[in-house]
Amino acid sequence: MHKEILYQFINMDLIQFATFVENYMDDGQDIEVANKFRFSYDFEENVMCCTVSVTLSKENGILLKADLASYFGIEPDSAEAMKSHEGLIAPADLLAQFASLAYGSVRGVVFAKTIGLPLNNLILPPNNVRAIFRTSQLFRKG
Repeated sequence: MHKEILYQFINMDLIQFATFVENYMDDGQDIEVANKFRFSYDFEENVMCCTVSVTLSKENGILLKADLASYFGIEPDSAEAMKSHEGLIAPADLLAQFASLAYGSVRGVVFAKTIGLPLNNLILPPNNVRAIFRTSQLFRKG
């Protein structure tokens, strides 16, 4: 049985946020939603970062672009339990949890930052990140 991994959601950094209202027309056309997730790990601080990038676009161009970095402090004993001779092995469930929290956060950021804009009616759809993260990830030191 695996020991529970203890962590805290410690910080967020909105790296990029841009809207292109001139590309938006409420014409009933589908809007394409693209998501990317990137992870990194700071071995000295026991902090994992999940950066989620979201792009909303239509045929005539990008409507919105947002990059949000979410930082998770991992309790030292939990971090130690994930370490191997190769580095730190983050279980798929942990990656999915961090990605889910980061994606939920960027959904809120998009909603809040588009208040008063025509883009405010574009609610980011939920994302089943558990289906994306099915394997553990090795983070190498250095």
